[in-house]
Amino acid sequence: MRRGRTDEGKDQKTGIGQQGTLFFIAYSEWRASIPTRRKEVKTENRRLVGVAKTTKRQIESNDDELKYLDLAEAADAAGLENLVNTYRNARTIAEVLRAAGKAPHDLGLTDEAVQWMDTQLKAA
Repeated sequence: MRRGRTDEGKDQKTGIGQQGTLFFIAYSEWRASIPTRRKEVKTENRRLVGVAKTTKRQIESNDDELKYLDLAEAADAAGLENLVNTYRNARTIAEVLRAAGKAPHDLGLTDEAVQWMDTQLKAA
């Protein structure tokens, strides 16, 4: 005959006993860590959002620069270098075009591309 508790079946259902106690401790520790983990995840998420915004801006900037570089190459093929050589007193692409009596679109350029090229030449 067995002595002691007689409601062992109930222990298994309610989680009372060694296994239930271990699980409760594990759960309690996990639950207590949630605020700290939430803060860490939010911090990392904010950092990644910032990185994504910076990356997006850089990609847009690179796309614009590639567009202007393509236009500059096309304009050179259309005779921009010859115009720059002919109108040597000019200090900007805009001045060269005015002196030659040409509009930017005559060489496949846009006004923005001319401004960009002039800015690049001043910076060089």
